[in-house]
Amino acid sequence: MISKLTVSYSQLIVYNKGIMKPFLDWTDADIKRGYILGEGVISFEAVSDYKCEIAVSSPMHYDENVNSTRTFSLPFMVESEGIMVSSVGANSLEFTIEPGEYTLYVDTIPLEQPKANGLYKVRYELQFVPN
Repeated sequence: MISKLTVSYSQLIVYNKGIMKPFLDWTDADIKRGYILGEGVISFEAVSDYKCEIAVSSPMHYDENVNSTRTFSLPFMVESEGIMVSSVGANSLEFTIEPGEYTLYVDTIPLEQPKANGLYKVRYELQFVPN
C-alpha cells in the first residue's frame, strides 16, 4: 500500500505509535550522516521538500530496489502498537508492523525529474526486515 505525505524541513520521521514528540534535535554530525536515532524514533534526511509516496512493508528478506538513488539500513524496535511516519507539520501516517526487532531498510526512488525550483516527487520504500 502506498500513502502520500508532504515533506517539510527536509526530514522524514519513523517512530513508534504513542510517542508524543518524535522530533529530535540534529547535530552537525547527524546532518553529515543523514539521519538521527532516538528511543523509538529514526529521523532521516529527505531528498526533496515536496509531496512524496511512502510504501511500508515487512518482508522476510530485504528486496533491493534497483531504481533507488540512496539506500540505508538501521536497527529499529517496533513496540506493541505499530509505527507512524511523518514530517514536521505533516499529518502522521499509521502502519501496522508486528512488535519485534527489525532492520529498517530505506530506499529512495525518484518518481520524476527535478523541477526548476529543485523539487520533485519521491517514493520512500521502508522495509522492516525481522532480525
